[in-house]
Amino acid sequence: MTGQSRRVYEIHVHVPVGKDAQELQEVISLILCPVPDHAPPCPVPWATAAVGTQINVGLYATEEEANRLLVEIATVAKGANVTLHHDVDPADYQELIRQYEIEAGPR
Repeated sequence: MTGQSRRVYEIHVHVPVGKDAQELQEVISLILCPVPDHAPPCPVPWATAAVGTQINVGLYATEEEANRLLVEIATVAKGANVTLHHDVDPADYQELIRQYEIEAGPR
């Protein structure tokens, strides 16, 4: 796979005891989209969901983008176990792929 190929990735953030998962999810959202009201396209389509003590971050990104975001998220999630998953079913994040295709326009 080349660095320019996009695929679905998932970053799992295991929230440490004593940390507020919702607060951390908001901080992660600002890493993914520092200017929430920006004009399209979104550089990296993303979605987050908190499941118990884990935050799942779905990305439709290049490998380089996914690795960069992994480092940025791990930096703010001090003490959390943060992992990047490559074996994600694209069907789980069809809306991200569709968002990218619509916003990127014809190629």
